[in-house]
Amino acid sequence: MFTDEFSRMRFGFLITTRDETAESLHKFVREVADPIGQIIGTMHCDGAGEFQGRFLELCKSLGITVKTSAPYTPQQNSIAERGFGTIIGITRKLMLGAPHLPSELWAEAFQTAIYLKNCTPTEVLGGKSPLEVWEGKPLGILLHVHEWGSMAFKHEEARFRPNKLAARAKKMYLVDYYTKGRSYRLWDPAEPSKITNSAEVSFLEKVMRDVVEQALLTGGVLGNVGTGNPGEIGYRPPDPTKYDDATRGPDADHRRENGELARLKIRIVVQGFHQEDTGEDKASSVATLEAVHLVVAVAAQNGFVLKQADIKTAFLHARIPANADPIYVCPPKGFECSPEQARQVWRLKAWLYGLRLSPKGWCSTFHDFLIEKGFVQRKADPCLYILEAEGVILLVYVDDILLSGKDEEKVMMVVDLLKELFNTVLLGDAQHLLGMKLERNVDAGIIFPSQETYAKTVLDQFGMAESRPVKTPAEPGPISIEEEKVLSPEDTKYYRSATGSLLYLNRGSRPDITHSVMVLAKSMAKPGPRAMTKLKRVLRYLKGTTSIGITYTEDADGGDKLTAYVDSDFAGDQDKGYSTTGAVLYLAGAPVDWISKKQTVLAISTFETEAVALSKACTIVIHFRNLLESLNMKKEKPTVVFEDNTGAIAFAKGAKLTPQKKKFVDVKFIETDLQKADILTKSQGAVKFLQNRLLLLGV
Repeated sequence: MFTDEFSRMRFGFLITTRDETAESLHKFVREVADPIGQIIGTMHCDGAGEFQGRFLELCKSLGITVKTSAPYTPQQNSIAERGFGTIIGITRKLMLGAPHLPSELWAEAFQTAIYLKNCTPTEVLGGKSPLEVWEGKPLGILLHVHEWGSMAFKHEEARFRPNKLAARAKKMYLVDYYTKGRSYRLWDPAEPSKITNSAEVSFLEKVMRDVVEQALLTGGVLGNVGTGNPGEIGYRPPDPTKYDDATRGPDADHRRENGELARLKIRIVVQGFHQEDTGEDKASSVATLEAVHLVVAVAAQNGFVLKQADIKTAFLHARIPANADPIYVCPPKGFECSPEQARQVWRLKAWLYGLRLSPKGWCSTFHDFLIEKGFVQRKADPCLYILEAEGVILLVYVDDILLSGKDEEKVMMVVDLLKELFNTVLLGDAQHLLGMKLERNVDAGIIFPSQETYAKTVLDQFGMAESRPVKTPAEPGPISIEEEKVLSPEDTKYYRSATGSLLYLNRGSRPDITHSVMVLAKSMAKPGPRAMTKLKRVLRYLKGTTSIGITYTEDADGGDKLTAYVDSDFAGDQDKGYSTTGAVLYLAGAPVDWISKKQTVLAISTFETEAVALSKACTIVIHFRNLLESLNMKKEKPTVVFEDNTGAIAFAKGAKLTPQKKKFVDVKFIETDLQKADILTKSQGAVKFLQNRLLLLGV
């Protein structure tokens, strides 16, 4: 954006990369300055790279003197810096005020913001607008200005109409002003990649304003207009605009490969966002993945059966208490009723999907049922229950139920209890749970959780399905996340979404990418080009290792004991000097929990970093011992924690740990080459990484 210092007139030029800055200056001179005989004497800018090289050469050839501001002092170029910030703010407000328009129209909103600012009087110019000073004539009445995103009806010429009875106008939306031709720039949802110029336009601002307000209020009258094209990465089809389209369209049901109807997918939900937030606690617990790993590991180590059940439309089984405040809803479209009933409202009796308190209502209902049947809730995890008399373990994640026990008949008895009150479907032996595939070989005593399908879905979703695999998830070396450049909004969204997917993959069954994902998560606020390169590196590593998982075995050496490994990387953070803690807990011969975390204190020696890491590992060990005790598998002997720093071991054995930690933990020395937590603390070269992955996962 170029700003004239005398008139404050602004001119915007859209570029795809910063390298095109010189071309935009050339275009500005050719289209704006030359036609009116203006000569540019001085150009103020910062010292960024786009204002070097060809830009300086072009200024020199045009006789323009370039003045640059000192680094990190935008006040030296305040007119341009503050003006650009103002334009960005106006652009944001325009787009937020028109939620029915796609974000791809940001460039049109940006140009509209410049035009409106040029037409706005300012005290700097004595109450005149930049356009008045630039053109040297009164501004006049701005009757042609309308709300951005307003509904517009463009006149269709007779030669473009299929017949005489066809509509004489076409509905579009205002997105910009074409100042050269004194016309409007219009967008048609039917042709999302095309902008039309027209001067013969009628506007319905009041109607459009009401529709937008209703959309913001009810959350979807306008809905999603769609993103991209079918087959492209990131394609999102538009939301159905009619009730019949939603209930009878191609997405209304789920069919098997042979075309047989498996189940209906569409349900009518309550618009709970209309409810007033009273501040009441709405939290409802879900099982942690650590608890899932523990139950699966215990089943493998003890040869327990492992069954899975699903409760259909779980929330509908929960009833609103009679003494609760009543909740009323309007009958949904499609409900067949008499005209008299159509004028009435419903008072809900059940916690329907969409209400603020529905998740908590369901959790309370299910909890009360289990307690009534004799289950005991465990304090270590509120979603973990045990029927002590029958020796049955139950873990619940909303409506997904994981059951385990030594006697299969008693486990099936619990399923029958669930069927008494809930619409429960027994899925048989646990095979797919929370995005994880559970493969079991009973004869070999092995359970193998993996996320191969989920990993391939992530690669496909983020356009890396055909990428070239690499052997390691990160380049070796210290951590550095500080960057001067920031990704575009689209790339930032891509980065955050992909990192979130990798976080879930890491917590499910992939401890080998834990450290790399931790580094990615540190750049979530302002990711830059280097962060994107690191992300692509992890995805490329994932491409060649989708089948990796965790192997819990019945006959693992020492598998019946909880064992921990802890390590740290001193000052691995190149930016601020912080260290990294890595810890992994083993049961049934494989990891059940693992962490890679930046330490919150600035250590000055390797001993201090190892001591901090050891304290963190002891805390995790105590939590897992409590989980095991909740399953009636209390460990009498202290848990062995392997540490490779003799100073930290001496610190632990010298009564420096709290009495509770000393009671439950026995710290022992292990050689660095055998330290299984080393892979969780730093990025390593291919040979070292593969050796440590073999130690960690056996692959």
